[in-house]
Amino acid sequence: MDGTITHYINGTQVEEPLGWSDFEEELDRDIKERLISVKYSSDLTFTGQGYAMLKEMYEQNGFCQIINYQALQDCAGTTNICARGVIILADAEWNLTRCEVAVPVVDDALGARVINNKSIPISPTAELTKNGLALAPVSTFAIRLHDPQTSLLLPDTRDAWDWWDAMNHAIAYITDNEVTLVSNWVGSLSVLEQYCLIDGYMLRTSTASTRRTRP
Repeated sequence: MDGTITHYINGTQVEEPLGWSDFEEELDRDIKERLISVKYSSDLTFTGQGYAMLKEMYEQNGFCQIINYQALQDCAGTTNICARGVIILADAEWNLTRCEVAVPVVDDALGARVINNKSIPISPTAELTKNGLALAPVSTFAIRLHDPQTSLLLPDTRDAWDWWDAMNHAIAYITDNEVTLVSNWVGSLSVLEQYCLIDGYMLRTSTASTRRTRP
């Protein structure tokens, strides 16, 4: 039926949670970070199968886990996302007598992940994501530098990371490989127009033994 809204926990459809009619989202634009995140106004209270699923997850794995929540609407054969985020069991309020659990839903889109993780140091050499999943480190390439006083090439090359590869690596790090970047503009740049990242010790000395773990 057109307009029907269905609710999912970790991809499994559950009953509509209590409080859905009052559930609102607010777009928060961060001018400094140039990102948009979503804030939800109230908690949702799950009953029936939703309650049973969340209770089982809590009993088996505790509250330190990521639980995905989605509300989808069918409009003339097109599926629209009404709400999407993660359920925080650490802040859940359980009513065992009524078999209900009220939980906050937190935005888990790219903007929110960047804002929530911006204080975490990220290295292009990282081989694991924030939550410990396998991650391919960024490959280095050799560059030649000019002496600013003589304009002559310095004898030793330096190891650098491609800027675009490093940004993709950083996004994969904070999203557990779920998000990648796409840009036709970057792909059209010539080699001389591309940017790179380089460690300060490597830039000054070209000695790998004095390099730090992050640029």
